[in-house]
Amino acid sequence: MNADPRVKLSQELTPASAAPALEALDRNRVIVRCQPGPESAPNALGAAALLALVSRTHAHVELDRDVALPPNPWGADSLQGLYRSLSGIRPAPAASPTGTLLIDIGQHPADSDCHASIRIGGDAWTAVTTGDGGLPQLATGCRAPADQGAPYGMLLAAGFGAAHLFREALRSLGLPAHPAGADLLWNMLTYRRATAPKDLATRAVRPRWPAVAWLGCGSVNSSATAALACEDLHGLTTWTIDGDRFDPGHNAFRYPASTGAETGDKAGWLSCMLRNAGANSSPHVGPVRDWVRSRPTPGFYGIAVCGVDSVDGRYEAADLLAQTTLSAAVSGMALHLQREHLGDGYRCPYCDFVDLRTPLSQAAADAALTGLEERRVIELLHDPQGLTETDISQLIAHGKIPARTAPDLLGRRIADLRARIYAEGLIPAHSPDAAPTPVSAPFVSWVSGVLCAAEIAKAARSLPLIDRRVELDLHGLPDDFVYRLSQDKSGRCACASIVRRRWMLRLYGK
Repeated sequence: MNADPRVKLSQELTPASAAPALEALDRNRVIVRCQPGPESAPNALGAAALLALVSRTHAHVELDRDVALPPNPWGADSLQGLYRSLSGIRPAPAASPTGTLLIDIGQHPADSDCHASIRIGGDAWTAVTTGDGGLPQLATGCRAPADQGAPYGMLLAAGFGAAHLFREALRSLGLPAHPAGADLLWNMLTYRRATAPKDLATRAVRPRWPAVAWLGCGSVNSSATAALACEDLHGLTTWTIDGDRFDPGHNAFRYPASTGAETGDKAGWLSCMLRNAGANSSPHVGPVRDWVRSRPTPGFYGIAVCGVDSVDGRYEAADLLAQTTLSAAVSGMALHLQREHLGDGYRCPYCDFVDLRTPLSQAAADAALTGLEERRVIELLHDPQGLTETDISQLIAHGKIPARTAPDLLGRRIADLRARIYAEGLIPAHSPDAAPTPVSAPFVSWVSGVLCAAEIAKAARSLPLIDRRVELDLHGLPDDFVYRLSQDKSGRCACASIVRRRWMLRLYGK
């Protein structure tokens, strides 16, 4: 049980506490059915996204029928081909199935008498999920027109559908779940619980791609890259920046864009995915600060997508002085997306990270979380040798990690110890001496990534971008509004620098 990838990321989890959650996920056989017809390409991409998600959370997953796939980030020719390629990340069953959940993607024919546990649909900008009822007709006829590129609404609906299956499976164990169930309608043009406005949703504009810099190539930005790679990216110039290497034994289970066969640098992986879709993409293997310093002039005319979650990484993202920054963050089953312009009075990439306790804030935070001395944490931040046996013995003594995980951590980075529940659902403890049970929820990163990709696609088509922040908690339904947060007032943030603010004005005007 302790090798199950759904709980392997949660180091404090014991097999005894994990068993009920895994058995609950595996009590049903999940069957994915893609509706054929004129909307088959968007339907097929939605089915592929759903398949990539539920194959990581449920052990019993099947296809009702095979469907050819249009160009996609997994490089599969058909749903069956994708199903086979995901075999390496599929968990071993924790229980035999006693029921069946049929997931229908796309609108079924009017004269059809087929039933489903949940239906998933969408077009370019609107996502919809329902119980066993018909899907509403959307502004673009439940499909993404050729000039509007990828069906971002359908890709988002796949994430919402996977979240619903996850909630329903674990509801009996105490996972919070919204009483509305599967019924959801939401669009990414206004971020409201309604279909996208028809005058915007049907606007035919040939995309003119802005330059894009991917700051960090983890679960969120790899999901965003995958969603964007579902359309023709010729004309897009982009950079992927990350100093980490892909770990098939760890990353593959958290990254929906992965099939488990990836190796090498994460930056190179994302660049390859973008180039396959037609983009001109250059990888940079190293920290964001090194890429920023390598640029010939200050600033970045385009969109920087900030998916890094460390204090230093966020400061480096702010220091890029990008024309526009999209910052995405995930915590548990909650996420947010925010558009930023440093120095305009609203939050910048670093504002949320300012209030940590010391100037060596990342080291202090890591010391508090791991139990290691702050001086040792500072050494590890700059020591390529990584964690030693002495470090790991101290972690075990402080109860931070179980002894069985020690061999896997020898030589690893301090970042691999950050005891932060990332893209996981938390099952409440049922006794005073028990810990809550976190279960990996990769659909959270997928939803966050699709939102980022949709904003880039909107910029390419001269559609209004988010103003300024949206938050979603996938325990329930998305909110019906967006809002703004003011910049940090402490004077310690990067956006408080007069020099940086002058540069922003000089580069981009007011």
